[in-house]
Amino acid sequence: MKKLRTRCTATFLSMVVAQIASFCLATTAQSGNVDFNSNGTVRLSVGQIVHATPHRAQLPGFRDTLWLDGFWTEAIRANFSLTALVNQRLTIAMEMIGGTAFDFPSPYYAPRTPRTQRSAYSNLRAAYTSYDIIKDGLSFTLGYFPYSAAPESRNLGDYMFRTGVYPGYIISGREQARVAGLMLSAPYPSNFRHDLLATIEVDIEPQYDWSLTYVGRYNLHDWLKLSAGVMLSRILPAIPERTNPTSLEYMPNIYKIGYVDPTTGDTTFYRKTGVKLVGRLALDVRKLLFPRSARLGEQDLVTYVEAAFLGVKDYPGYYEHPSERVPVMLGFNLPVFKLLDVLNVELEYYRSPYWNNPVYQGYAIPYEDWDYSTIPDPKADLGWRSTAQRLRWSVYGQRSFFRGMALYAQAASDHLRPSDGTGEYERYEVFSAPDEWYWQAGLMFRF
Repeated sequence: MKKLRTRCTATFLSMVVAQIASFCLATTAQSGNVDFNSNGTVRLSVGQIVHATPHRAQLPGFRDTLWLDGFWTEAIRANFSLTALVNQRLTIAMEMIGGTAFDFPSPYYAPRTPRTQRSAYSNLRAAYTSYDIIKDGLSFTLGYFPYSAAPESRNLGDYMFRTGVYPGYIISGREQARVAGLMLSAPYPSNFRHDLLATIEVDIEPQYDWSLTYVGRYNLHDWLKLSAGVMLSRILPAIPERTNPTSLEYMPNIYKIGYVDPTTGDTTFYRKTGVKLVGRLALDVRKLLFPRSARLGEQDLVTYVEAAFLGVKDYPGYYEHPSERVPVMLGFNLPVFKLLDVLNVELEYYRSPYWNNPVYQGYAIPYEDWDYSTIPDPKADLGWRSTAQRLRWSVYGQRSFFRGMALYAQAASDHLRPSDGTGEYERYEVFSAPDEWYWQAGLMFRF
């Protein structure tokens, strides 16, 4: 049902954009003020999970804890986008993705699932329209579109739209987040940019809640970039009692939506509405100290750091310690002197002792085990449910050759999740510790 509702929302947004596009193109076609542009990417990749003990493999009595070790994956993925620029002010864009993959099965099903999971998919990746209210100034974007405030990130970080609050979870990967809604952008004063977004939740339950986000950025001669943002997550719930329960109307088990103090018996209901804070700094040492160097590559010596606060309000039980809701990441591009396009290393530390997974049906507690049972007293009874996944790392390298072709490779212990067969990903993270990791290599064609 989750994927069905998500597709319906994306389809509705694409229909709105298509209507706007049809009207604009019809009224401007005769005057010749429409410029079309198309581009795409094809990726061929192969990889292997070197070591993993996924969540269900750690349940008491589970014997095959190494069932993913040595698992091979292969994939062919492609995306195609078409953009129309109308009168140099209105941009209409749509992007489709598709592919086929032999991927590893979800940790949810453990080794009962066949060891080879073949999937083929094609779906909408973006559909939006953007209009410059003031040319090179104030603009708005409407639809289903990519958004990132962290262009330097290769895998980890970019927390604003790739994290959640109550529970705090993190998504990783090379792709930008996709958001549905409206964005207003303004580049005032000089060197600044301000983004104000009103977005609707279409991926993580409960769906159709609205969030309000502000991101401000400052760029000093391209060698220093600062950004900071705040999100009022799920500030306007579609069904208030689902998002912020005050009773047991939708879930009769209090331990899935709240906390009962074992000493006093006081009951606290958790609210999924919360405030998220994100800050980021990027420093280009090459542009600062060696702007005329002929040996260093364009991306060499870039360093960046990012932190987020996934819910500023404390609750008894799961959310008593603010430090357990603060992921921090550091990334840097090593100097490779044009032998490669980029050689990037990223590290992340997240002190949360709970599993890094969104909870099925949108409960405001961390995901705990196979049966979605809960911990009566999180402060005293973590036991085997506790995880050592505090440190994450990623290494990425890329080398271009000829025109539009590149080889890339990555090794990482990140927030890897298996494909769900539609081009999206399952909620269940694979790795539990920094010594669990995978590698992937591939060939990329751009056209």
